[in-house]
Amino acid sequence: MATRFILMQMKKNNALRRFCAGGLLLGICAWMHLGFVAAAGPEQKELNLVKENVVTDGRVKNLIDCEDASLWEGMVKANTEIKRSGKISFELYGAEKTELMSSRMIPVDLKKTYVLSAYLRTLDEQFPASAYFGLRMYDKNKKPITLANVDVIYGTETTLSADAPKGTKELWIIKTNNANWLNVTNAAVAFNAKNNFQDLPNFNLSPQIERVFNEGAMCRVVLKEQLTKAYPAGTAVRLHSPWGAPFYWVASGWIPSEWTKFSATISGEAQSKVPDDKFWRGTKYVRVFIWFANYDKIPQEGARLLADDITFLCGEKDIMEQQALSAVFRNPKITQEYNKRWHFQIDMNDEGLSAGWMKTDFSDKGWPFLDADRWWQEQGYPDYHGVAWYRKTFSPVRGVKGQKYFLYFGAVDGDASVFVNGRKIGEHTLLPDGQGWDKPFFFDCTDLLVSGKPNMIAVRVKKTVFMGGIFRGVKIIRADEVIRGG
Repeated sequence: MATRFILMQMKKNNALRRFCAGGLLLGICAWMHLGFVAAAGPEQKELNLVKENVVTDGRVKNLIDCEDASLWEGMVKANTEIKRSGKISFELYGAEKTELMSSRMIPVDLKKTYVLSAYLRTLDEQFPASAYFGLRMYDKNKKPITLANVDVIYGTETTLSADAPKGTKELWIIKTNNANWLNVTNAAVAFNAKNNFQDLPNFNLSPQIERVFNEGAMCRVVLKEQLTKAYPAGTAVRLHSPWGAPFYWVASGWIPSEWTKFSATISGEAQSKVPDDKFWRGTKYVRVFIWFANYDKIPQEGARLLADDITFLCGEKDIMEQQALSAVFRNPKITQEYNKRWHFQIDMNDEGLSAGWMKTDFSDKGWPFLDADRWWQEQGYPDYHGVAWYRKTFSPVRGVKGQKYFLYFGAVDGDASVFVNGRKIGEHTLLPDGQGWDKPFFFDCTDLLVSGKPNMIAVRVKKTVFMGGIFRGVKIIRADEVIRGG
């Protein structure tokens, strides 16, 4: 019979139940996630990354220990009979959402790459279990950062037109051309908004909006609850997602009855929004967690979720990239990487093709610079949807006989047409439902690169809704051959 233990007192579980009562259904849009605000709780002892866990010789080391139950908290049991490896697995259960969470706050270095993974399974296939697995993120003061603090709705920046006293449920704001203010049903108002999202994570949030009325040059915003602070007329505001969810989409849904690995690679800091491969803005610490159950996926009574081999790996970025590239190419080597300072121009009339914006003799002098590791909405074009162009001039490394060269895109959010030295080498087109926006792709450019002379990459991107642009960088890969197509 399994050895059993309770890691958290019932009063802490009751606190969980109070939080769970406020949960909301996952929405149609990617930012409509279930609300769950973490309690700040007592001060936690920090892991000493410098002495214990930092990577100093290229090896990857786990920053958590799933064999030591004292390092975890939650309403769970230790199962010594059914486990994937080691001495125990964690068995999660409960009538409502319950949580297993690492008790220590782990400092993170946003210049490094981390891999979060776990093996999950339903104990009895007759009673399917659901799981939600990810990270709770915290700022430098160890204050929880939730989706609402960073998930902005682009193009909704404006100001209060009248004072908003403490206790009011109405806000008057200057109307913008963005229809989101008039049509919003799932949003909160963020106060003291700043340009370039320098206010994120923003903790000055209103209660959720109930309704917005068109009042001529103004909008009257009615809140579901009263303001807890006062804000003067002229305060800069914008709309945010209202949900208090953490980063939990490494696993989200019903779990198979066989051990299944769920994993995500996380590196760098998102300037805004909540991408699934970056830490949210302002993150300095994290805690690993797994939920059993959620608002729209409540298991039957008697269901059990098992979790084992939970890892949070820290390693050098090159090691992680090499592992991913080695699954696609034989003997890959990154010869050049282009994430910064691309010439960029929006193409509102879609005239770039006919005007020859892909040609080597076309002058992009005067085009502004954008980076290729963030969406264009995060770099000064929050309201733009349509066609835009990227151009980059570079000098390729000297060729190696017998090897091929590939132009590799980490991801482009939109339909992309790619040109090298004026010649079109391929396209990457999203599926009708948008799938493919976060997938890498590549083209063989071996015969197009000219050694010892300037070469030019041009990329036409078309995205008419949501985010757009090259947002996971561009590389030139040297390899023997392709193992798996892109």
